[in-house]
Amino acid sequence: MSNDKTREILKKYKEIKLIDNPDRITPIALNIGIKNSSGDYIMIASAHSTYSKNYISECVKRLDENKCDIAGGKVVTMPGNNTKKAIAISKVLSHPFEIGEAKYRINTPKKCSIDTQNLT
Repeated sequence: MSNDKTREILKKYKEIKLIDNPDRITPIALNIGIKNSSGDYIMIASAHSTYSKNYISECVKRLDENKCDIAGGKVVTMPGNNTKKAIAISKVLSHPFEIGEAKYRINTPKKCSIDTQNLT
């Protein structure tokens, strides 16, 4: 439902099914996508993020090992621009006091398990 050229670009790809979200609310869009999915795995990927070239294969590998129900990677929060406010927000969102049990937000160098039931 965006007003840029996304719809025209996606028409080039036959394997992509475009589903409208008339409410234009992200959680509703995610639920619509999940309900219309047909594969063994579901990935939620932000348009404002970048991923390593092996991100998806590593997540699937972890899921196939049956050691977790949800797989992901570390989050490195960067400021949206160079203002003091943006820099402060990115630092807060990456600080152990703010992230609680979400250890993936503090750029930990090792693999770790997270109890997602406690992430509120």
